[in-house]
Amino acid sequence: MSLIASKAEALLSSLQSKGIDPSPNLKRGASDSAIRSYAKRLGCTLPPAVQDLYRWRNGNADPDAESERLLTFRDMAFLSLEDGLREKEQIDVFLATISGGRASPLGEDGYVPIGGFEGQYYAVPCGDHAFRSLSEHPVVSVGEGLAVHFLSIEAMLDTCNAWVADASYTLDTLEPENELSAWNRFNPGVHDESSIGWASSEAAEEPDALDVHDLYEAVAEGDEARALSILASGVRVDDTDAFGRTLMHDSIRRGITAAKLALTLGCDINAECSKHWTPLFHLRKYEDPTDKNLTVHAWAESCGAIAKPDRFAESWKERT
Repeated sequence: MSLIASKAEALLSSLQSKGIDPSPNLKRGASDSAIRSYAKRLGCTLPPAVQDLYRWRNGNADPDAESERLLTFRDMAFLSLEDGLREKEQIDVFLATISGGRASPLGEDGYVPIGGFEGQYYAVPCGDHAFRSLSEHPVVSVGEGLAVHFLSIEAMLDTCNAWVADASYTLDTLEPENELSAWNRFNPGVHDESSIGWASSEAAEEPDALDVHDLYEAVAEGDEARALSILASGVRVDDTDAFGRTLMHDSIRRGITAAKLALTLGCDINAECSKHWTPLFHLRKYEDPTDKNLTVHAWAESCGAIAKPDRFAESWKERT
């Protein structure tokens, strides 16, 4: 058993000791021929640690399963080779957006998506890249910006093992100081913002234009006047973020006030993100059926909202 496989197996055992068992949802390890074929389709040479990880297990069979059935690295569900290829299309869109025609910060030699959650991803660069001063093959968080989260696959597994072993660990909680302590122990330097951030020099020199994220925040705060001002500046109510999520995808999870304001502004209650998920499905998948969320859910359905895909409805009923 490789070092990476040993550390991954230890993580799985630690989760099982806490009553969390992702093993039924994990795919069998990928064959060497499957890994070679995957690398060819990505157009890169996979780092040895990535190969060892996929020889151990080929990711979660269902990356959208409930959290108790997922193997995650921090928040990111372990992606199979097949799901990695699909998600890479979304990551490429994001990288093209932020690089503005310049070289990708993850390098021209390709990268491997290894984890994903709600439009955020973990990717490992295969060749030269913007973070090489920190590590040859770091685990980079891609989504709302770029940042090195772990110095390597090995460091990621060591960190996750330390988190799960912590007495305060549950699926939903970990004492912040304990999380940061383990993170720094295995990944020295990653919290130095001058090292982990990536942005264009042009962006630093110019004031930020208003965008859909400003609209999200205005609606979340219930500030209709500011939302209208942002729309008047040229932002459209049906604009999406880099992963195709709309104002309604964000607002429905904030609460009924935000969701109602988004609808008033003209947002489509059944808009689909790039994964073809509707806002109601986002609510079911990523939130718990609290009184607040059940109220939003009932209101959305009364307005004609549908859940696409139509999943998790029964689990919501079972948890109320």
